[in-house]
Amino acid sequence: MITLGNEQRDYGADSFIASGKFPETTFAELQRTFGEKFDSDAMDKFKEQRFITNNIAADERGYVAWKVSRAPYGDEESVQEILYSEEIVGMMFQYMKMLAEKQAGGFVRDVVITVPSWFTYDQRLMLKDAAEGLAGLNVLQFTHENIGAATMLAIDQKVENDEKQTVLFYNMGGMDTEVTIAEYSMVNVTEKKWSPHVHILAEANVRDLGSKDIDIIIVNLLAERFNALPERAGKPDVRENVRAVKRLFKEALKIKETLSANKYANIKIPELLDYVTL
Repeated sequence: MITLGNEQRDYGADSFIASGKFPETTFAELQRTFGEKFDSDAMDKFKEQRFITNNIAADERGYVAWKVSRAPYGDEESVQEILYSEEIVGMMFQYMKMLAEKQAGGFVRDVVITVPSWFTYDQRLMLKDAAEGLAGLNVLQFTHENIGAATMLAIDQKVENDEKQTVLFYNMGGMDTEVTIAEYSMVNVTEKKWSPHVHILAEANVRDLGSKDIDIIIVNLLAERFNALPERAGKPDVRENVRAVKRLFKEALKIKETLSANKYANIKIPELLDYVTL
């Protein structure tokens, strides 16, 4: 998640906070739109189901891009521009490179990038362009997210020479859900040396089921309850107000956390009355 302010960029939790002030230049679902054609069925579905505060456009290649209006130097007049998806992702790679170098205490260049298993060749190529062309990284290869996790387990976990172990990896991210079944064993490399081996038995994914989709279900439920209040009769849908929607998403996150350990969650959002009238 990234927010482009007038004079700074915010990432992650800071971006979520800044999104209320800069909704049009906050990008939270790039995985769903990156490398997609503007007129594709997937984008039609995305625009129909999501709360979109960005101005989606098409670049000259027909891919999804973003029309933004910013005032980069304080009080000067705002400037309209088209941002390529690679530009935004490149900014995120720059930020991750900075964090990695700070953690490593040295220069970072070579990277292996994990991607969803359903990413196409074109999407991977665009991602490579963003990482190398804008962040100065050297992409060694791409691997599926769950396979990356399975490989790390093969390195960390010890399996007896004559044993096999089967592990299921379940990964529900913000945008999608992936499941992978891996089998671990030890392979005799030389007479005295054994090496861990991982064999991927099966993979499956659901592109349009992630934690963000659960957030949207909760937001719609809250909005429908609020719209149904007698004093709201004849008034516009609360979901038409950007600030109100941002507040509902914040509450949805709290509800998920509460319901993780409890059967019920109490909901109070008095701030909605600051955004809409009864």
